[in-house]
Amino acid sequence: MHTHRAMISIPAIQGRACPNWSGIAKITRQALAGIHSQGARHYQRNIMLPRFLPLATLQAMHQEPEITHAIIAALQRLLRVERARRGHWTYDLNRHIGLSQALQAEHAQLQHDTKTPP
Repeated sequence: MHTHRAMISIPAIQGRACPNWSGIAKITRQALAGIHSQGARHYQRNIMLPRFLPLATLQAMHQEPEITHAIIAALQRLLRVERARRGHWTYDLNRHIGLSQALQAEHAQLQHDTKTPP
C-alpha cells in the first residue's frame, strides 16, 4: 500500500526580499560599527599585534612613525589576504575583525603621532 504525500512548496523569505531588510541591515551595520570602534579604542599594540605580526622584525626600526607605517602596511597586506579567503573554509571572521580593528587603531596612532604640538 502506497501513501502519497502532497508536497507543499512555500517560498522562504530570503535576504533582500524580506520587507524589513533595510531596517535589519541598518541596525546590523550600526552594531558592527560600534563593536569595531570599541575594539580599536581598546587596542593595545604589545598585546594584540603579536597575534598577527612578529614584532621582532619591526623592533629594528627606532623611530615611532616608521614602525607604525610598517605595521600599517603589514596589516593591510594581511587584511587583503583574509578578505581573499572569504567564502573559503579557512576564512576566520574573528581574525578579519581583529585585523581591521588593529589597522584602525594604528591609523589613529599615526595621526596622533604626526600632529604638530601647539
